[in-house]
Amino acid sequence: MDAIMDADTGDIRWMTYAELGRARGISTASATRLAFRRKWRRQGGNDGVARVAVPVGEDQSKRDDRDDDRSDVIPGISAMEAAIISLTEARNQAQKRAEQAETAREAAETRSEAERARADSLRERLDVIQDELRQAREAAEQARQHVREAEDAIVELRQADAARRGQGRWTRLKAAWRGEE
Repeated sequence: MDAIMDADTGDIRWMTYAELGRARGISTASATRLAFRRKWRRQGGNDGVARVAVPVGEDQSKRDDRDDDRSDVIPGISAMEAAIISLTEARNQAQKRAEQAETAREAAETRSEAERARADSLRERLDVIQDELRQAREAAEQARQHVREAEDAIVELRQADAARRGQGRWTRLKAAWRGEE
């Protein structure tokens, strides 16, 4: 027994309730009740754990081991302990992966928000540029209209000048005298 204290005498052993339970093959609560029922002396240790003075011979199981063959249970318990350890490790790894995934998700969300803001800014700039383009097209169309009107006026003036020159000098002077020109 690894937890037997050096203060053992020949007739008692100081044991914690948990050690007594393991030694007797019972739960810690049952070991506590046994110590109270048998009125064994109790004492607090420096580590804060209570110890009980167990008479020698009482620290072993009283069951008849011939009737209780546990050889088939021990491998099952070992397998269950191994499974628990394996599941605990798997859970820890899953938690780490979940934390990493959460961190990656947050980073992606931050990048996504930045890209959304950038897209909104570009969309606003595009709207301004499209408005400026529309205004430039309207101004260009107005300029084209003025050019067409100026060309039409030039054609009319040329035609009028050609008609006036075809009348002769005396006819032009008479028309000027009358105020027709």
